[in-house]
Amino acid sequence: MENNTESKVCIFLDTNIFEQCKLFNGIDWKQIALQFNPDIENKSIILKIPYMVLIELDDHKKRDKEAQKALATIRRIDLGDKNPNFDLDVSIRRPNWDDLDPELISRLNENENDHQILAEILLFKNNCPQENVLFITGDYVPYKLAEEFGIDAVYWLDTQFKEYFKKPKLEKKPDLELLFLKDGSAVSSIDVEIKVPTELSIEEDEFKSIYEGSDSQHFSVLSRLKPKYELESELEDYNLEIRNFSRFFKIETVLKNNGEKPYTNITIELHTQLEKEMKIEYEKNIEIPEKPKAFSDFTSIPNGMVYTPSVSSNPNEKYYSIEKRGNENNNYWYLGYHVEKIRHNETIVIPFPIMIWIPEKPKTKKIIFKIAFTQDEPGKIKKQKLEINIPV
Repeated sequence: MENNTESKVCIFLDTNIFEQCKLFNGIDWKQIALQFNPDIENKSIILKIPYMVLIELDDHKKRDKEAQKALATIRRIDLGDKNPNFDLDVSIRRPNWDDLDPELISRLNENENDHQILAEILLFKNNCPQENVLFITGDYVPYKLAEEFGIDAVYWLDTQFKEYFKKPKLEKKPDLELLFLKDGSAVSSIDVEIKVPTELSIEEDEFKSIYEGSDSQHFSVLSRLKPKYELESELEDYNLEIRNFSRFFKIETVLKNNGEKPYTNITIELHTQLEKEMKIEYEKNIEIPEKPKAFSDFTSIPNGMVYTPSVSSNPNEKYYSIEKRGNENNNYWYLGYHVEKIRHNETIVIPFPIMIWIPEKPKTKKIIFKIAFTQDEPGKIKKQKLEINIPV
């Protein structure tokens, strides 16, 4: 802050700012003051809390959470948690009315809180005439009285100032949410990412070196070496399978309990509408193409294996089989999960990822899953939607 010989902008705050607006330490006081008076660009800001405002906040704190938060923030700043955008000055003594001009005393009522606040501002103006004083309120009567007494005042409900004071809208989340798991974060929308598959050729080094050196191989080794044409045919089939497999997009989900109590016996129902070529399957049921080998392996399972990822053995979670119903243009897909119990503020990873097969030229640009819940306990539960965006 500047030294005490330089004038400052002293902003006196009314009680309604603390109880009806966003928290005072997050308001851009400099911009508000600049709108009122552009000449204060280089002056420092002092927020002044009049004695009667402090008394009203103390009186209201038992029933008003905003008053509680305001007092807690004032206390933190008072203890040294300074704000770089302003200094704070809190009055802890009632203004001395005997120091007021008798003509002003005749126009004020000492028993009215608004008049007590205005009296403190008038006394300050009289004692510190070099300071720029601004009174901010959302009550119209003290605003008009301030103007009448020659005090510069801002009525924060005016259109030009209202946005500075507006509380941010709090997102009201339902108690239970099913969300996508993306890079460790729970989100309601994801983008399809199709990976380019790595195709194989008999000209790959691992195959080429085997066949080029086959003359020097022992008979027992050569007897297991596949003919070139056979391996080429297997590689061709593999490349077709891996291209098809790469069109699957994996989806993982989590169940969140945002509420203040546990829920039990939760059934989560999902359904979506897909174009005819698309399909849904649980990841554990998808076959991953097996890479061909140059040598015959008589103990191996030929051409393909069932991929079974690690699945939670926790009996708390289970899944329902996928059902498909179709019409001429689209298919309707239904699936679901069951969770025995989720504690309050708990997040559970659903251990049954699903895969959606996306054609090369999809007509659909967005897939929407509609989610519904049933559970034993009543609560703030609502239907929801999850979105999957398909890049053009």
